[in-house]
Amino acid sequence: MSLEEVVFWAGVASGMEFWRHAEEDSVDPSTAEKMLVFSSIFAHSMKNAIVDLALGELDPEEKRPFPKIGTRSRL
Repeated sequence: MSLEEVVFWAGVASGMEFWRHAEEDSVDPSTAEKMLVFSSIFAHSMKNAIVDLALGELDPEEKRPFPKIGTRSRL
């Protein structure tokens, strides 16, 4: 599993755990509202990152200004 996948699934698990606490009313309403705003921004960012990665997979190597995620440049 790549580091990107670990971070993604950790975010999903954390969000689900927070949602469970919010449903049980063990989180104050102002914190729940802040997390709702943050999760909306996070979801938008994730969507853009997924689209960027998918488009990067379609481009030939020579046109990419940056190395593909998960590859290391050799100096």
